[in-house]
Amino acid sequence: MEADIRRIPAKSRQQAMDWSLVLISQQIENTILKESEAWVLAVGSNDYTRALRELKIFLKENKGWAWKQILPLTKTVFHWGALFWTAVLAAMFLLVEFYAPDLKSKGIMNSALVLKGEWFRLFTAVSLHADLAHLLANLTTGTLILGFAMAIYGPGTAILLAFLGGAAGNLAGYHIYSSHHLGLGASGMVCAGLGLLSSNMVEHARHQPHFIQSMGRSILGGCAIFMLIGLSEKSDLIAHLFGYLAGLLGGIIYAWAPAGLKKNAKTDPSAMVLATGFFLFCWAIAARH
Repeated sequence: MEADIRRIPAKSRQQAMDWSLVLISQQIENTILKESEAWVLAVGSNDYTRALRELKIFLKENKGWAWKQILPLTKTVFHWGALFWTAVLAAMFLLVEFYAPDLKSKGIMNSALVLKGEWFRLFTAVSLHADLAHLLANLTTGTLILGFAMAIYGPGTAILLAFLGGAAGNLAGYHIYSSHHLGLGASGMVCAGLGLLSSNMVEHARHQPHFIQSMGRSILGGCAIFMLIGLSEKSDLIAHLFGYLAGLLGGIIYAWAPAGLKKNAKTDPSAMVLATGFFLFCWAIAARH
């Protein structure tokens, strides 16, 4: 049995505990040991390479101030960069409400105008809200969901996939609702983030026994949360449902992507630049209409 155990040295007990939680969050079993005066993590030889890779990613992403942190009293990793998403939506709301109210009509999801070629509304509508209550409802759930998704997929990748998922929800509404359909809000994007969380099990379980059962439990759990946050009386069911499905699909595609493309030093920042640039591009077009 001893031959099946590999050791990862840590500089201190605190570092060993932090690393242990990181590995647990990625479903890698480990044990903290003190050998002489040194602290080590004991992991199975089959998990050793993946454990080193996850710790390397953790150290690279947490240079300087740690945006990605393990929440106290839990084993869950949260990325505080989600607060930037919160700030962007809040800033857009203040801009529209007090300085440029015409932006709402220029950016809202309007099926009749999308039919005439104003495709950008599928994307700009994600950042608009009807009132303060609508904004706060999306920010409270969205910050949590996207914070968890950003910790798992990387901030750029999670935001890009969730943004595209929100637009996919609007696109579904365009095809399903009448030509007079109007829609706005980040809830489709939030549901896409929930879909990303639901499909995360694929990444860690696709090579393990009982994959179907594990994946089924993960998706059912996501569906249960979706029913709580996505099926309110005044909600846009189509945007929520297809946003969730788009996020689910995005997470599954991500799981089968080449390992070199996932959360590396170039891919994730490039995804953030792409999401930000395309968002600004869509609004630049909307402002000219």
